[in-house]
Amino acid sequence: MVGSSYLSPIMNFSSQLRHLRLVCCYSNSDEGLSEAAKLPLLEELSITLCSLSKESLEAVGCCCSLLKSFKWNQQWFATDGLCQTECDEEAVAIAKNVPELRHLWLIGNQLTNDGL
Repeated sequence: MVGSSYLSPIMNFSSQLRHLRLVCCYSNSDEGLSEAAKLPLLEELSITLCSLSKESLEAVGCCCSLLKSFKWNQQWFATDGLCQTECDEEAVAIAKNVPELRHLWLIGNQLTNDGL
């Protein structure tokens, strides 16, 4: 489980960090992603088996203006009953807030054709 308390020391000493991978951060995903948003040079973000909100995705997009690659594998959460609209809103949050994005991988979500 990764929460802001685990990432804070890394963020304090790693302002030059360009690549970050978060795996299995089930209950504190939004907190951890808020910490990642404090990395202004971040170019690649990979998140696996974590549930994220639209707001946390927007925060990363706004703060990490150099983000070029975003991989989000939420396979574990694909059957948790999220409605289609929520997944589409997450895709729109990424598209509107990550202007330099070159690579996007979305795995295990309920994205509709409209969201795509």
